[in-house]
Amino acid sequence: MKKMMISIKEASKQMQCTVQNAYDLVRRLSLKAKKVEGKLYTCQEWIDEYYDDYRSKQLHSTFNGRRVFDHSRGEYSILDAAKILDMNFKNIEYYVRTGKLKSIRKGCYVVIMKEELDRFAAEEMEIIAENA
Repeated sequence: MKKMMISIKEASKQMQCTVQNAYDLVRRLSLKAKKVEGKLYTCQEWIDEYYDDYRSKQLHSTFNGRRVFDHSRGEYSILDAAKILDMNFKNIEYYVRTGKLKSIRKGCYVVIMKEELDRFAAEEMEIIAENA
């Protein structure tokens, strides 16, 4: 499927921002673009992708120059843990605060390791099995 490419000038009108702001988004790699014959072009799909990601704390959180929540290293946020364990994120916050779910702090961020999530999930399954 071929993407309909639009110029950065047209994209800036669509995004309701200045042309310079759109170029800055491309330069910072926030908005995907392709250079064709010296001009930058983007497409609607990439603009939608930008809007999906631009408020995401997961994608922009860094500590000491590297991403805080690196899933390849087994580092998860409270929201990620809630999705994995199929629980409300407020419950996960409570378990972290009370010490039932161990976490580490990186600056102002709470990071939960994959091993800890596995341990906690196994304990929760044991409790459910005992009560059944």
